[in-house]
Amino acid sequence: ALAGDTSDQSRVCARMASIACEKILVSSQPHHKSDTLTTYKKLVKVIGTYCPSQAPRFVEAAKSLDVDSILYPLVLNVTLRSTASECMKSSLGLLTLHCAHILNSRVSTDLGSITVWSLPHANLSRNSAYSSFLRNPCKQVHDWKVKKSDHSGFLADLGLLIRLGEVKAESYKPGRSGAYHFKITKLKSQSVPVSSLSSLTCSCSSGSSSRYSSYRPYYQSASSADCLLKKHKSTASKYCEDEKKLNVIKALLMPPAEVVAQQYPQQLQQGKHQPSQQQQRPLQRRLQKLDVLYTAPSLGLTLALVNNTQAHVKEISPTAPNANMVRANDVLVGVNGKRFEELGLKIEGNSSFHNAIEKLKDVKRPMLVMFERWVTINDAGGKPGQQNEVATRKRPASASTSSGIVGQAPLAVGSGAQGQHLKRPAKKPKSTDVIDLT
Repeated sequence: ALAGDTSDQSRVCARMASIACEKILVSSQPHHKSDTLTTYKKLVKVIGTYCPSQAPRFVEAAKSLDVDSILYPLVLNVTLRSTASECMKSSLGLLTLHCAHILNSRVSTDLGSITVWSLPHANLSRNSAYSSFLRNPCKQVHDWKVKKSDHSGFLADLGLLIRLGEVKAESYKPGRSGAYHFKITKLKSQSVPVSSLSSLTCSCSSGSSSRYSSYRPYYQSASSADCLLKKHKSTASKYCEDEKKLNVIKALLMPPAEVVAQQYPQQLQQGKHQPSQQQQRPLQRRLQKLDVLYTAPSLGLTLALVNNTQAHVKEISPTAPNANMVRANDVLVGVNGKRFEELGLKIEGNSSFHNAIEKLKDVKRPMLVMFERWVTINDAGGKPGQQNEVATRKRPASASTSSGIVGQAPLAVGSGAQGQHLKRPAKKPKSTDVIDLT
């Protein structure tokens, strides 16, 4: 009776939680973004505990939220990810890839270039009356009223820059009467990408401390309102911020073993990362699953059909993205958390092999490509630092917990090449076709 009562209570709690979560997800979002973030953190725990069926609706609702203020801090919450249920970990994985897709589209957009007036040899001038102007990339012309007796000193100071063709200097009187003016015009400009403006500085908003500070230019001044960098620097700063966030997201999506492989490649080559006791273990085999994130259009891989049922990596281009993670003979089993069988793309010969690859043309970057390999662990007789053998076998399909956003890539199809079986020369593989993804 007690067990029955507990079961009834669980069903009631699950039903009430499902109704509450559904109302929250379909209702308008809270006014403050901090409230929205807090609400969705609570939803992760409630849905994972009481109503996992609401997980797909949670993902769809969360995708409409602001990436910078809500989704990015949500998916980066280490405590939340580690304590979430399996279904919500998968949901957070989907949202992580959604963030990667949005951020990747931002940093892939060409922001264009602007013309700046940066002189390569501005340091050749030592006169404080205009030294800040010569180093200022925002200004082309500096014209100010100054005593005639000072003009010869200015011309002497600027002589080298004039001979190099970087500036033109004029001593003149605007009208028939009145004070003399001195005018410097920069002759050389540079085209600088907006995305790199964060490395430039200017003196538009700083005041002058020279003895000529009372002689301000009569038709232009170094005010921040006319600052060329200020007009574009906010865009450049946002671009750099998005680039940093995308790198963090990529590291989050990368499998832990591959993170170590990228950070310590030499140690891995020498086998220093492995415990010494591992070499004394008996021969073992284990299945290794790899989820590799691709953001570039080209995968740099050549796939071969093996035994009419498997897409094996035959060759890897030297310039392929993630070339240090994928190995020859790895088996491509799916995309974005779903195997080919789940996507209705089961490989059963040349036709379905080509059809499966063709279907991938319509997806968007970034995407997680799922590979599998059988890893043979060295026995006690192995040499220190020896690389583990890798062999891939046909095995029953199993679900993967990875999830993601599929991307688009140009694919070229060719035929006539023979695929190679992985570390198993006993039988010649029945391979009749090859697809080049480079």
